[in-house]
Amino acid sequence: MKKILIMTILTLTFIITILVSNAKSNQLIYTEVVAVPDVNKQALFQRANIWAVSAFNNAKTAIQVNDKESGQIIGKSALKYRQSFIGGSNNTLGYINFVFKIFIKDGRYKYEFSEFVHEASLSTSGLREDFGLITEDKEYQGKMVGVGFLKPSKSWVDDVWKDMKIQIEREILYGAISSLKEVMINKGDKNNDNW
Repeated sequence: MKKILIMTILTLTFIITILVSNAKSNQLIYTEVVAVPDVNKQALFQRANIWAVSAFNNAKTAIQVNDKESGQIIGKSALKYRQSFIGGSNNTLGYINFVFKIFIKDGRYKYEFSEFVHEASLSTSGLREDFGLITEDKEYQGKMVGVGFLKPSKSWVDDVWKDMKIQIEREILYGAISSLKEVMINKGDKNNDNW
């Protein structure tokens, strides 16, 4: 019964989860206020803190604000990016950096994942293609540098742009946000003495 309830809540919240546009930059943002009835701020903060420390286990993760009193956890992290299709992939290998914020009150919390910025590593050919701030735009609006005949085609650029957004959605919406919601509603196993 508990598993059915958890799956129902997760499914409903995925449906409710919205992509909010930042009016200035149209940047990609995942945000939602999630109710957790009958759970106080202190317990929610403790759960969120445990999640934040374990969710992004890489050298690019840093918790910048961890304030129990105000109920805020703010951090930066990064997703490794590797193009999922063949063609020019060495030029886009790198990271998609982002900021995550969790605001906590009695009985509810708000998460926000934003400021997704692609930063390529230098490829073996000495070239790199940074896509910068990831927005909600369907096509990439920036300019790719390239060199001479190595200048990337518009269709390739748009394919990479879509691929980045698909990977962000998979890792953030279906990965990080899903695990955050599970941790926040989980009361924990009080009888877990079998260690």
